[in-house]
Amino acid sequence: MLQLKNKHKMNKNMTKMKLFPISKLFIFFILLASHLNAQTTWTGATNTNWATASNWTAGVPDGADDVTIPNVTNDPIIGSAALAKSVTVQSGGFLTISPTFSLSIDGSSTQGILNQGTVQNNGAINIGAVISTGQYCIHNEMYFYNNVTGVINLDRSASTGIANYAGYFENLGAINIGASFSTGIFGLHNKTDFWNSGVINLDRASGTASAALRNELGSFGNEGSITIGVIASVGEFGILSSSEFYNDGPIKIDSCAAGVAIAAGYFYNYSDLTIGEISPISDLIVTNGGNFVHEDGIVKGTGNISSSGFLNSGGTLSPGYSPGKMTFTTAETFANSTLSMEVTGGGGVGGTDFDQISVNGVATLSATTFLSLNFSYPTVNGTTYDILTATSISGTIPTGNISFTNTGSGNVTAVTVTYPGGNIVRVTVNGPTSNIWTGATNTDWGTASNWTAGVPDGADDVTIPNVTNDPIIGSAA
Repeated sequence: MLQLKNKHKMNKNMTKMKLFPISKLFIFFILLASHLNAQTTWTGATNTNWATASNWTAGVPDGADDVTIPNVTNDPIIGSAALAKSVTVQSGGFLTISPTFSLSIDGSSTQGILNQGTVQNNGAINIGAVISTGQYCIHNEMYFYNNVTGVINLDRSASTGIANYAGYFENLGAINIGASFSTGIFGLHNKTDFWNSGVINLDRASGTASAALRNELGSFGNEGSITIGVIASVGEFGILSSSEFYNDGPIKIDSCAAGVAIAAGYFYNYSDLTIGEISPISDLIVTNGGNFVHEDGIVKGTGNISSSGFLNSGGTLSPGYSPGKMTFTTAETFANSTLSMEVTGGGGVGGTDFDQISVNGVATLSATTFLSLNFSYPTVNGTTYDILTATSISGTIPTGNISFTNTGSGNVTAVTVTYPGGNIVRVTVNGPTSNIWTGATNTDWGTASNWTAGVPDGADDVTIPNVTNDPIIGSAA
């Protein structure tokens, strides 16, 4: 009997030993699953402090938590460094980030922030700094405000940095998209209303029909500054717009195949648009079904502009970069336009030694066409520059609308504009009739290539302008 009892006890203990590892493993998987699907919902039961545990259904969120903010009485305010895997602000919900504090989000499978309520950012939002954040960094469907002290840094989304698909998005602070890693096809995709009075930096869009800024529906307004492709390529388009775009602030676009493409609607430009400053962009402005209205400011770049939808209405055209060539694909009217041209060399090649505009069709000039010339190179009397070429030219530029300046070593005293052959706007300069020092080769007075008319003799009037190599007389002169 005692032997049987001991045997039973031994079997019972062995059963415990066998079951314990299995039960412990089961509990481990439950805890792991709970961790992988960690969720916490804001209740505001105590106050508005994000960092107070009793305001949440499962404690203060950490980097593993999907966070939900519903419509409650006490809306959360972030007043310290906050973490989350994702944040959903539901309809009527309200999230505020205080100045100098931050919300960092990584690891979501859908989007970093889904906003269906209101977000007021006065601090910093960092999404995708460590690992992927799903399709979108920010998916906005209601009201999103990045205020003056607010900074938003977005990386590592599969499709889009900011998907503004409903409601209203306003930026008064700074937004940096794709500074370190790609955010997918679009940096910023607008389908409703977006207003920028701050700073937006866009880089690393990639894929077919990719665009740093895609304005599809609604309207996009800019009176701040937008910089595209300065750090890395943004793929096909800097800006691709098929709705209303109002630009009243400086925009710089680099590292793409086409600067601005307008598929539909209107792009109204009232400020400076600089395209291809870092590296050449062959197509500056493409109007494929849309219209570019150049109201004011300067469009600067070297490359093609689609004439069919390009309307000059008071702005300045400046081929770049010091010098450059701007080509209109078909006929173009330059009424209400200022042509700002630079002359920086004496070789006589348009687009290389001086700015040039080329028109593949009729170039129409009128009483409201202005020509502004800047000479930064010492030239000689009678030198000519064909600053505009076309299939044919209609009209002329009034003499009173032609002006020039000298910078650097420019020495022009007067200019005359003629139209030889009916297809060229030619500038002839009146400058000093003397032999001019250029210092093109070295500082030796006796080197012919340092002068516009060879080494001076007793019949020459000599002019020595401000140049890099100043002349030194080392023999009888």
